[in-house]
Amino acid sequence: DNLRGVELLGVDLSRVDLRQVDLTGTDFRGAVNLPEAILDNLRGAILDGTDFSGVDLAGVNFDGVAWKGCSLAGCKNLAKAKIDNFRGANLAGVDLNEVDLDGVDLT
Repeated sequence: DNLRGVELLGVDLSRVDLRQVDLTGTDFRGAVNLPEAILDNLRGAILDGTDFSGVDLAGVNFDGVAWKGCSLAGCKNLAKAKIDNFRGANLAGVDLNEVDLDGVDLT
């Protein structure tokens, strides 16, 4: 399946299974009900300004993601996500105690 480069502004993601879907370049800004979507691979997605509060991130691959202005406060299982960078992410209020930051770009 392929949603490469699709803009999800206003799209209701309630109960949408996005596992094993190519989301490279997919724009999640303005997507509705993201916490109810089933995710596993957001590699290369455009997440600028996305609010991840309430989203279960266990097992989600975020390699190469653009985080500009994203909020991760209130997300679930961040420590179980695969992340190579937090460039531009808003980490205010985020519990990083269990997150392995070895090799993660924090600039």
